[in-house]
Amino acid sequence: MPASSASVAAALVAPLPASNIHLATTITSIRRVDGLYTITAETPAGQVEMGGFTDVVLATQANQARAILKTVELDAAAGGAHVKEIVDCLGSFHYVVRARARLRRQASQSTSLTFSCIAL
Repeated sequence: MPASSASVAAALVAPLPASNIHLATTITSIRRVDGLYTITAETPAGQVEMGGFTDVVLATQANQARAILKTVELDAAAGGAHVKEIVDCLGSFHYVVRARARLRRQASQSTSLTFSCIAL
């Protein structure tokens, strides 16, 4: 059975305490100061900051990770070239959504329609 992003995320958070899991939360920025990361996020209760992290793992699709990484602010010691390289790399992914639809004109006739769109 192929893994979905939801099953991968579930496996990653399984060993964590429930208090460390934040659902319905949109990361709006990541900052690194003195070697520690602070995440700013929008929750149903409002904006919150969570800090003191030595590492941050983004368990999401490439286009979402790219949008988050574009917000990263690094202290002078950290540099930023590696984050820019990652953002550029993640920007090279192209998403193709395919769908099939069957349209009925009359009871005796049917036409198949296939369409594609690229989500960037």
